Amino acid sequence: MNIKILKLELENKIKQDPDNAENYLILANIHANEGDYAGAFDLYGKVLQIQPDNVHALINTGSIQFFNGKYDVALDYYQKAVGIDDKNYSPYYNMANIYAENHEYGKAIEFYNMAISLNPDSAEIYSSLGTVYQEMSDFENALSNYFKALELAGSDFVNFENYVNIGSVYIQQLDYERAVEFYGKAVELNKEDYKSYVCIGNALSGLKKFSEAFKYYEQAIKIAPDYPDAYLCYGITLSESGEEDAAVEKYREAVSISGGAPKACLILANALLNKDEHDEAVKYYKHVIDQDNKNVNAYISLGNAYFMKHKIMDAVKYYKSAIDLAPNNLELQLIYADALEELANM
Repeated sequence: MNIKILKLELENKIKQDPDNAENYLILANIHANEGDYAGAFDLYGKVLQIQPDNVHALINTGSIQFFNGKYDVALDYYQKAVGIDDKNYSPYYNMANIYAENHEYGKAIEFYNMAISLNPDSAEIYSSLGTVYQEMSDFENALSNYFKALELAGSDFVNFENYVNIGSVYIQQLDYERAVEFYGKAVELNKEDYKSYVCIGNALSGLKKFSEAFKYYEQAIKIAPDYPDAYLCYGITLSESGEEDAAVEKYREAVSISGGAPKACLILANALLNKDEHDEAVKYYKHVIDQDNKNVNAYISLGNAYFMKHKIMDAVKYYKSAIDLAPNNLELQLIYADALEELANM
């Protein structure tokens, strides 16, 4: 049935029978699926007015609050759902997602395992658990859960996500051969996934297979010409292969495409500084600071640029700004002390 017609029918049913919670629930689910979370929230509220113990309405309302960043409120809804039906895996899974989002990884693992005990065939839960272990740098458990998710996956989409996750773990472990293998599997399922092409390029770069890496970056750029990271990674690999001038040009493209994003400007400025193009490097470091005045690396690098220009007083100023943001950085304190000594000897 056409969704518009179904919505109209449900709205008419609600007018005729305003105490029927089921009609509100179905209509709320439609609004949620359409991305109209405000409308869905109101309708789930109607369900809960009629049936305060409606588990589906509690869980879905919690999910909307989670989507809106109201984690504590979402937890309350999920906990109410558990109090009514403690055999439903969904609230445990959703609570685990909140704990993971808050970096409370111990609790996240506990609740994902509770969800698994109630729904042991869910690839999604194992994949999420793998992500938590990966965040903790527990790569063995991360891979174990990702491979379990692959074993249970019932769709190419789930397989794709897990291939990407497994590839990213192997990148972190510097196992570039296997990273290429699994990102390659992801690309086989989605040949338009430009991010996987970039990751394959990065892995090939780690293997010093620069010419092959360039081809993957170029494929990513062909698919997504407005994706700055493709140009940045291409530039980094060009630099590693000794093509500094070509690298700088890629960084410039990234800066242009990203509208002067701090990340791209910082990488470009660092490359310019390495080429002793101090004045232009200073310009880009200041641009980074204008957009992100908490960027410690930008202050340090700007201090370095002024130091190399023999403008020691300016260097001291920016090193001090960096120390104010990172007072426990011992290496930075030594750099600052050396600059002060240099200034005193002038």
